[in-house]
Amino acid sequence: MMVSNFITEHPKQWNEVALADFFDDNLVEAIKKIILPSTPKEESLRSDWLNVANSDDIVNLVINPPIQSQGMSSADEKIQVQTSIQITLTLETIWNYHNRVVHSDTKPNLITIIKSIERKVHVINKVVDCLEKPLHDTVKLNTDAALLGNEAILAIVARDDSGVIIMSTTKKMFTEDPIVAEASTMLWALQLAESRHF
Repeated sequence: MMVSNFITEHPKQWNEVALADFFDDNLVEAIKKIILPSTPKEESLRSDWLNVANSDDIVNLVINPPIQSQGMSSADEKIQVQTSIQITLTLETIWNYHNRVVHSDTKPNLITIIKSIERKVHVINKVVDCLEKPLHDTVKLNTDAALLGNEAILAIVARDDSGVIIMSTTKKMFTEDPIVAEASTMLWALQLAESRHF
């Protein structure tokens, strides 16, 4: 499902019927307050570029946000990183909102949630400005593991000395132990580094 499925083209406006099929009344009202530009800006993230059909597409969306640019200048790289962070924090917030509704039967305030995302993005962007790229001719591997029940998802992201993502991958394993999951991810990263001559 793409965001553009919720927008009519002529006139360009939110499709209230489609929104009502997927979201509750409060969320529909909040979404309708988002102003849709008549023509998208070149540098903006466009909803019709968000073709997300599975978890791999979501990972790719986060790692390679669809930002149109003339080349990869340092400003473009910074925008790409900031967009990745904003998408990640938004997805995390949606997941947390979902869990609160399902497991706690609460009704979080949408305005508070949006302000929370804005604050997190602002804080994280300050931290990103301080991060340094890997040394010349160096590839940096970041690893993570997430558990749900007896299943773990292992993830690796590799960046070159320009800070550009050159590889990302995930895989599943069966374990209930977070230490085993983290250690397995690190071992896998070392094996990938060796096999790819990083």
